[in-house]
Amino acid sequence: MKFRRPLCGLLLLLVFPSGGSAVDLFLSPRLTLEAGYENNRYLLPTALTNTASSAFLRAAPAVSLHLLAGAGTEVSAGVSGAHTEYLRSDLKPREELMAYLEWWQTGAPFEGGLRLAGGLSRDSAIPEDDFNWFAATPALRYILPQPDWQLTAQVRLAFDQFDTRLTTNGVQQTDQTLEFRPGLRWLPTRDAILWAELYLEKNDSNEDAFDYQGFGLALGGSLWVTPRGQFAAAVQAGARTFADVTDETGLVLQRRDQPLRAEVSYTYRLLPWLDLFCSAAWYASGSDQSVQDVSGWSAQVGLTLAQDYPLFSGRH
Repeated sequence: MKFRRPLCGLLLLLVFPSGGSAVDLFLSPRLTLEAGYENNRYLLPTALTNTASSAFLRAAPAVSLHLLAGAGTEVSAGVSGAHTEYLRSDLKPREELMAYLEWWQTGAPFEGGLRLAGGLSRDSAIPEDDFNWFAATPALRYILPQPDWQLTAQVRLAFDQFDTRLTTNGVQQTDQTLEFRPGLRWLPTRDAILWAELYLEKNDSNEDAFDYQGFGLALGGSLWVTPRGQFAAAVQAGARTFADVTDETGLVLQRRDQPLRAEVSYTYRLLPWLDLFCSAAWYASGSDQSVQDVSGWSAQVGLTLAQDYPLFSGRH
């Protein structure tokens, strides 16, 4: 289903004035349904006991627009939302909203791009956990002389601002997180990708209990097991050290975490224009303070319009 519209072509000409290039737009609405379990629902940095845990159900609609502008230029934009209902009657729902804009430029030997994203989270049960966030993520990829191997690097700078959570100094809490991920990708066949990344992370907060620094390793890969079906898996493990804090009794607490995460996914092309996807994830913080230990799992299933199926195109 591919057609041209004069108005679309005029707008694209204003944005991409170079002549002779083709521009294609791909619209990808998506609906995801998720079920899972969340441990230590009401987590506090100076808690003395574990807090409520519950199974949950989540619905997450999303829509994204992808633009291929020729000469290796790709631009994407999208919005998504999520509504989480907890199965315990005393736990109230949570709402989330996110939007992003991404640019990527391909072309050997260097490829690179930038992703800007922001959103908000609103927790009906814990208004102190309501926050807004913004993140900028530049990325770079270098294709080695052996084209099956690529060096990768990614930096993520995120800023969180809480609505009503006050620090011990009586001001609104704000966090800034910096993460650096150098990595290596290997493409042994046209249907397979394997990758490995180191990561370094640091969070600076105006509340000492949330300051931490850490490092770790992530491994993953994907494989087209059939012409229509792609399987992917990833695992990440690391260590995280928090700043020393004092609890309600005056005891100095030293906290060390060993966060772990594993996930698998499978995407299947049902129709030329429709993908079915399912995934499962498990995570745990592995904290040496049991009251700070967080874990959970989730399973997702959803439908999305295939990103490589053009709804319309404009050429100039």
